[in-house]
Amino acid sequence: TFCSHLAMRGAHPVVIQRLAGHANTQTTEVYMHLAPSTLTEAIEKLRRGDAVE
Repeated sequence: TFCSHLAMRGAHPVVIQRLAGHANTQTTEVYMHLAPSTLTEAIEKLRRGDAVE
């Protein structure tokens, strides 16, 4: 979905919320489904000591 694609590309949840026209971020979170590879990449960043955004 639109929200998922933005989230996987690093967009801030509030930005996604506003672009989607949601009244609050809780609604946006319902539509932000992250791909397993996105979660794996975040874990790898932690292991390497990189910043996770």
